[in-house]
Amino acid sequence: MACTEIALYTCEGERFNAEDIVDLQWQRDINAPCDSLGFSCACGDLPEVDRAELYINGKRVFFGFCDTQREVRRDGVKSTYLYARSSACLLLDSEALPTTYSTPCTSSLFRLNAERFGFINRLKSLYSEY
Repeated sequence: MACTEIALYTCEGERFNAEDIVDLQWQRDINAPCDSLGFSCACGDLPEVDRAELYINGKRVFFGFCDTQREVRRDGVKSTYLYARSSACLLLDSEALPTTYSTPCTSSLFRLNAERFGFINRLKSLYSEY
């Protein structure tokens, strides 16, 4: 039987392990851009979780960021549900502000949107006439 461990990290970077795991679902799909990890543990009052790692037999197979942390109380017993997406989610979560461009060129689009992130402009000079 595989030895499974879930390491959790607070926003301050403190590490602790998830204890008393009741339910665990790790999903990997070739058609999905990132993996996901969802699990419930029979413990309440967890600190706010920022990151999660899944280890199977000592090998890290998942690293991601916690999107959902929900504490539930049923019949006087607290449990916590956590859901995380793998670090590939950073490539998906574009928080660009909506913008309207009038006759943009590739060099102005690059300066406005990509230069501050350290990219190098290797685009051909193209202009829009509309």
